[in-house]
Amino acid sequence: MATKRRTMRIHRPLGLLFLATVLLWTGCKPSEPVPETRWRFVGGTTLTLQTNAPALRSVLSLPESVALRGPLLTNAAQLLWEYASGKTNAPADALAAAQPLVADLADRLSIGETMLSASGYREFALAVQGDAARAQAWQAAWPKFITAAQAARGGTPGKPQVAILSGWIVAVSDSGLIAPEKALKSLAQIPAEPQVVLHLEAKVAGWPAGALSVAVRDGAVRSQLKVSTGDSLPQKLPAWKIPPFVKDPLVEFTAARGVTPWLAQLPSIAPFLQSASPSQWFVWAYGDVSLQTYVAALTENPEKLITGVHDRLKDAFHPGRTMGLLDYQPDAGLLKLTGLPIAFPLLTAVHTNDAAYVTFGAFATRPRVVDLPKEMVAQVERENLMLYDWEISAAVAQHWNAFRQLNQIVHLLPLNNRTSGQQWLTAITPKLGNCVTEALITGEHELTVTRNSSVGLSALELTELAWWLDGPQPSRLPRPTPTAAPKASTGLPKSPTASPAPHK
Repeated sequence: MATKRRTMRIHRPLGLLFLATVLLWTGCKPSEPVPETRWRFVGGTTLTLQTNAPALRSVLSLPESVALRGPLLTNAAQLLWEYASGKTNAPADALAAAQPLVADLADRLSIGETMLSASGYREFALAVQGDAARAQAWQAAWPKFITAAQAARGGTPGKPQVAILSGWIVAVSDSGLIAPEKALKSLAQIPAEPQVVLHLEAKVAGWPAGALSVAVRDGAVRSQLKVSTGDSLPQKLPAWKIPPFVKDPLVEFTAARGVTPWLAQLPSIAPFLQSASPSQWFVWAYGDVSLQTYVAALTENPEKLITGVHDRLKDAFHPGRTMGLLDYQPDAGLLKLTGLPIAFPLLTAVHTNDAAYVTFGAFATRPRVVDLPKEMVAQVERENLMLYDWEISAAVAQHWNAFRQLNQIVHLLPLNNRTSGQQWLTAITPKLGNCVTEALITGEHELTVTRNSSVGLSALELTELAWWLDGPQPSRLPRPTPTAAPKASTGLPKSPTASPAPHK
């Protein structure tokens, strides 16, 4: 496994690559539309023909990937509607008009930008390579879709237009703001670099600016994201305190520091950080049993953090609505969920000689004694490193998918392992290799995130993509109301030997 680690030098903050897709480009006169995002994408057809990243090519060519084309276009059309109109409920005819548009954007070479007009509406200018037949399709579908989006958002309607210029199908949402000829001249300035399959520049009010470049070379997908922040980044980070109970052999290891202020801006996470603010985060996973992914948060008062989590969750579990009962033991620094058939989730306060942590796991880890490899520790202990994550994606994807299914069990939702998304995830997993992501402070206002991977996405991102493609989850099914919580060891097939808490 150490050999696999040495082949990669980069990693993932979940969500930083996706963050770039919603950001704003500056430099226009105040009276002109202000560009939000600018991109150049070679298209999926080119990706399936390239030979520089064989795992990506193989995944895109799988029958299970082809079967997901319909859900992908449907979901992408919905996203395009929400982005253009600012509304969620899309008319069926508008979505039908959008599907051939997003199909071309997914398959063909495209360049484009989104803009914010002076009236606060989002406008589009894009160009797609295509023949006369595709041009006719755009001339029919584009005005229909844009007109519907403009009607939904209100205000004065624009003038959508499609033109055929120099082999490009050029579409603008309002030719009164930017004519197709001017749009193509501007879009042609977006750089085309060798082996780069996606170039994206973006900036949005309230978010950092970002520039993303994704290339296929040397058998892998190599990504780089430059993030420019308005606030100064810390030039001196606190010394790492890697938990001594994290032991090898691992299939994943993540270390992050200085990221809690960003996490505190996420509505789903912020409430749990109000009682205590961890300064460092660690995630690690073992490969022998599913759900063996663990989290540790470095904090001065782990018991206070656990109390805060209990206070937020104590009213969330009700017989008949959820499975499981909360068991809070403040004197022991312990919060666990009992009564589940296959897991035993628990938060635990762990004190070592010089640090204290809150740890989370689906069940207690078995004793392990092998220290982390020196090469990995050296990668983490760099002065300007904010985040490091290494994973064997094939193994880790199974963990994250199991946690997703565990969430279904807790919320009394039926499990369906035969969905297209689940079948796709099962098919691609054997083709996944290592994924390494790093986030380094490279300037007072600049963070550089790099990733080296087999298909461009981490295991967690691939899992979330599969569930997103499957669409909304089914309704809750009735389950018998439990009369008592079973013992922790009940119903844990193949579970590791349990210990009361991670070893110090």
